[in-house]
Amino acid sequence: MSHPDEKVRVAAQPRFRELMAPAQDPAYGAWGLDALSSVVDDLAGQPGVDGRIGVVGYCFGGSYSFGLAATDDRIRAAVPYYGAPPDQVSVGNITCPVLAIYGEDDERLISGLPDVTERLLDAGVDFTTEVYPGAGHAFFNDTSSRYHAESAADAWTLTLDFFARHLGAAA
Repeated sequence: MSHPDEKVRVAAQPRFRELMAPAQDPAYGAWGLDALSSVVDDLAGQPGVDGRIGVVGYCFGGSYSFGLAATDDRIRAAVPYYGAPPDQVSVGNITCPVLAIYGEDDERLISGLPDVTERLLDAGVDFTTEVYPGAGHAFFNDTSSRYHAESAADAWTLTLDFFARHLGAAA
């Protein structure tokens, strides 16, 4: 997936999708969200956390950021990068603000963004998006040919500001 030759990367896509297919199974999704909630259990008991728990995820993890926010009301802020809410969760259960970050050239996610936005806003979720022109999927990954430094730097600043606003500082 990181090969410098685009033809090699494109040729690898069918095999990559085949290998990732089990991760799309609802049973895997339920297991993944249970596992993430266990992490939140541990985090919530740490000194100084005081309920200030946020989640950030990239790609597959971006979708699970949405999912964790929908299944664990201890999440007070969520920042999914190039993710979409998993089908097996109700976005109406999200009680925290969500800042979703995308690259404009990420066709699959951008084409679905109007529907995702409508679902979240109809559910009353405090939902904001940031879409970066000239950036594609995985634009934040500085080990990839898709890296878009200017967008990544700005997105990280937005992420930190969002968490500061919604999680505050330690008491």
